[in-house]
Amino acid sequence: MDAPGARLAFEGFGFRYAIDLDAPTEFAQLRQHLLPGSVPVIGDEPAARYAITRACAERRFTLACDGEILLADSAPPDVLHAFRSHVRLRMALAAGRWAFVHAGVVGWGDRVVVAVGRSFSGKTRLVAALLRCGATYYSDEYAAVDERGLVHPFPQPLSVRADGERVGALRDPEALGAVVGSEPRRTALLVDVHHEPGARWDVRPLASVDVVLTMIAHTVAAQARPGHSLAVLARAAAGARGIIGVRGEAVDAAEAIVRLLEVG
Repeated sequence: MDAPGARLAFEGFGFRYAIDLDAPTEFAQLRQHLLPGSVPVIGDEPAARYAITRACAERRFTLACDGEILLADSAPPDVLHAFRSHVRLRMALAAGRWAFVHAGVVGWGDRVVVAVGRSFSGKTRLVAALLRCGATYYSDEYAAVDERGLVHPFPQPLSVRADGERVGALRDPEALGAVVGSEPRRTALLVDVHHEPGARWDVRPLASVDVVLTMIAHTVAAQARPGHSLAVLARAAAGARGIIGVRGEAVDAAEAIVRLLEVG
C-alpha cells in the first residue's frame, strides 16, 4: 500500500516553495534536488507550489508547478531532474537581493574563481578538475552574488554527465576529496572559456568593463532587473581579473587556471 501523501514547504536563498507528493516513498532522493541551504518552513504562501502526482501507469508521475504541467507520465528520476532545474530557475528569476550568474565557482585562497557558462558547456567538469587541484567547492551551477558583490556557496551535489547524456549523475563534492566553502568571498578571476575537442589552452585577458559585461550576460534575471544586476555585478567584478578563450581537456584548463592564480 502506498504511503499517504505529503505536503512539504521550504525556503532557500529567500525563495519559498512547496511540494505536494502523492507517493513520498518513491521520492526518497528528493532532498538532493532541493535548493541548497533549504530549510523547512510553515505559514505564508509560497512563491511556487509544485505537485508530483501519480499517473495512470505504474511508477509514472506528473510534475506541475502552480497548476501548469511541466512533465507528464514520467519515471521518478526524470521528475526529480525536471523539478531540480525548474525550482532553481524560478529562484534565480525571483532573485530578491541576489544576482545568480550561470557559473561554476571554486574557492582559491581567500577568493573565488567564477567560470561562466550555460548548461552543457562543461562547467561541472572544469569545477571537478579544479577541485582535484585543491580548490574549495562553491557551486557547479550558479554564482550566488549578494548586494555587496560577495559570492556565496551554492553547494549542491555536482551533476556529472557522461558523454551524450542529458541527465547527470549526482556526486557529492566530498567524493572528489573536496572541501565545501562556507564563507562569502570576493572574486579573483572570471573565466569565460568554451570547450573545443582537441583544442589547446588559448585565452586572452578581459578588460575590467568586459568582466562586468560577461557576468551580466550570464545572469538569469539581468533582463528583468537590469539596474540591480549591474550594481551587484559591478561590485562583484571590482578588482577581479578575467580571461576569455578556448580550452581542451578540463584537467589541462584547471592546471592553467591554477598557474594564473599562483602568479597573482
